[in-house]
Amino acid sequence: MLRVLGLNGNQIREIPNAISDLTQLQELYLAGNQITEIPNAISALTQLRGLGLSGNKITVIPNAISDLTQLQVLDLTRNQITVIPNAISTLTQLQVLDLTRHQITAIPDAISALTQLQGLDLIRNQITAIPDAISALTQLQELYLTRNQITVIPNAIRTLTQLQVLDLLSNQITVIPDAIRDLTQLQILDLTRNQITEIPDAISDLTQLQELYLAGNKITKIPNTISALTQLLALNLYGNQITEIPNTISAIFRARRPSWYV
Repeated sequence: MLRVLGLNGNQIREIPNAISDLTQLQELYLAGNQITEIPNAISALTQLRGLGLSGNKITVIPNAISDLTQLQVLDLTRNQITVIPNAISTLTQLQVLDLTRHQITAIPDAISALTQLQGLDLIRNQITAIPDAISALTQLQELYLTRNQITVIPNAIRTLTQLQVLDLLSNQITVIPDAIRDLTQLQILDLTRNQITEIPDAISDLTQLQELYLAGNKITKIPNTISALTQLLALNLYGNQITEIPNTISAIFRARRPSWYV
C-alpha cells in the first residue's frame, strides 16, 4: 500500500477523484504545480499526516479537509486563499499550519481547536487582528504574522508560554503590551517596521530572549531595564528617534559583545 506520494514541481492541473483509493496514504506532496482545487475526494485519506500543496492556484480550503483528522502538517503556502474555514477545527492533531502569501483577512475562532499546534505561519496576508482564540494554542512555539495589517497585540498572548519566536514585522502595532512578560521562553521577538513609541519595562522578564528587533519604529529611549536580558545576542533599533545610549546598557553590551544596531 502506497504511504508516500511526491509529485512536486510538475505541471499537474488537478487532483483526480481516484486519489480516494489511496486510503493508506500518509504523506502527499504536490507543491509547485498548477492545481486550482482540492477535491472532496481527499476526505477518504483519513491516514494522511502531511499535505503539501504550496505554490499552486488553490482558492478555497474545502470542508472535506475536516475528515483529515490525523493531519500533522498542512502547507498551503503561496496559493490564492482568502478564508480559513471553520472546518479546520477538526484537525486536532495538527502541529504545523503554513498559510504564507494569500489574501486572508481574518484568523477564525476555530483556530482554538488546534491545541497541538507548534508552528503557525501567516506571513504576507491581510490580517487585521489577532483573535483572543489564540490563547488556546498553549503548545505554540513559533508564530509568524509578518507583513499583515495588525494594530494590536492582544493580552490573550500571555498564555502562549511555550512560544520561542514571535514575528510581527511590518504591521501597524503601536504598543508592546505588558502581557509580553509572560512569554518567558521567547528567544526571538521581531517588531521591525511598526509604530511603536516605547519599550516597556515588561520586556525585562523575557530572560531567554536572544534576538530583539525594533528597527523602523518611533522609539525615543532605550530603557535601563533592557539590561536584564542577559541572553541577548542581537539588538536592532536602527531608524528610530533615539538620542542617547544609557551607560548601564552600553557597559553590559560591551562586556557581552552582541550584535546591536541603534
